[in-house]
Amino acid sequence: MTRILFMSNWERTETWVAVGRELARRGITPFFSVTRRAYLDLALAAGVPRDHILWLTRQDARRAPIDPGLRARLEGLEARRGATVKSFSLMDRFMRSESPEWADRYTHYVFGALERFIHDNDIDIVAGQPDNIPDLLAEAIVKDRGGRYAAPFESRLPGGRFVLWDGPLEQSPHVTGTATPADVTADMLSAARALRDRVREGGRGRQVSDQARAPSPILPFLRKLVRGFAYRALIVSRSDVYMYTVRSVLFDLKYHMIPVNRRRLKWSWNRLFENVVPGERYVFYPLNYAPEHTLDVEAANFTNTFEAVRQVAMSLPLGVRLYVKEHPTALGIRGPRELKKLRRLPGVRMIDPEIDSHVLIRGALATVSLTGTASLEAALFGVPSLIVSDLFIQNFSTCRRLDAPWQVGEAIAAPPPEADDERDLRYLAWLISNSHEGTVLEPLVDPSSLLDANISLVADAFEKLVRGARPLVAIRDSK
Repeated sequence: MTRILFMSNWERTETWVAVGRELARRGITPFFSVTRRAYLDLALAAGVPRDHILWLTRQDARRAPIDPGLRARLEGLEARRGATVKSFSLMDRFMRSESPEWADRYTHYVFGALERFIHDNDIDIVAGQPDNIPDLLAEAIVKDRGGRYAAPFESRLPGGRFVLWDGPLEQSPHVTGTATPADVTADMLSAARALRDRVREGGRGRQVSDQARAPSPILPFLRKLVRGFAYRALIVSRSDVYMYTVRSVLFDLKYHMIPVNRRRLKWSWNRLFENVVPGERYVFYPLNYAPEHTLDVEAANFTNTFEAVRQVAMSLPLGVRLYVKEHPTALGIRGPRELKKLRRLPGVRMIDPEIDSHVLIRGALATVSLTGTASLEAALFGVPSLIVSDLFIQNFSTCRRLDAPWQVGEAIAAPPPEADDERDLRYLAWLISNSHEGTVLEPLVDPSSLLDANISLVADAFEKLVRGARPLVAIRDSK
């Protein structure tokens, strides 16, 4: 009987418990790793046996000894898997602002607890969101045992689907559909063409827009702030490492400050941003939402926004501007001072976030991003696209993968890659075939994720992974 461990340290736990209950009905045994008492209680109330739940707490981490044997096993895992534990700490948006001593202690505690839990319960598959120490360690441990890891992420394209990626990067999906792009059918090609045309007509993947809204009338907002921020930051964070604190809200993560800052700094934004200059030659560079998995993990070497933009700008020849656009839903995380520093770089224009990215993509010499969806959209438009990460996007014909931002100038000076419409449609059809209906968005963002119909669809995806996943056939070499 297959055993699957769902890793969760945030609001998606409720979804995973419901999916686990459905998988249990289908003969697949679910296990859970949680970091909050409320999530432990939720799983127990759903009938999950206590010994099927690993509860990782701040108090246990403080008490746990770091013995030489544990450290030696962790170093051995590093050597075998080729990933460093220090990189996990820096990818973890909650832990990287903590002291190195605490991050080291917590990492050893989590490694020991997960190693025992995965071994004792003979876990075959681990599923979660690989942007934190527990998830990244679990991925390394289960793969070291010969098991599999699945990272469920919403598709970047319109259509209401999600993908089970086979590691921390959106690089290779688990193959549960068509084996290779060469095997797609005429109907699949037709569906891919329709999806591509939908993007070209302005369609986009699902956007998380709640954080971008200005606050509602003051009393409801303050009520929400006290209930959520005060209770969670002051009380829940005492035991849950992955609950924001007062410091993280105000200085480190700043998600909760988005609606406040958007209203407070509106006048500054209006003075800072520019419009497109007709006839001007430019490279388009949309900023990543930060902190987030797409930057912290998928572009871990380039998380300093100023340095990344500076390197692109200094690589461009005279007569070519760099159009930088803030992520619309992140406006309020990076303050005016940081964005003004970008604007002062030679050749940089800070473009109004309200301007349609598709207009900028179509008019650019090239669209470049660290990991952004804009590079994918440019590839679907059939125009030059550059990406500074090892993601699936690089497999489209007009997209080039770069090793670093300073290579952009060299890339646009070279002859542009030739568009191969047939090959791109086959690859897109293959991606669709290996994605799944439904949503894995957090219920806080999309309450429909907890509907029975959606839970069944998500369970279908994991059942396909358990019953029929095939080895990935390398396809990037065909480019």
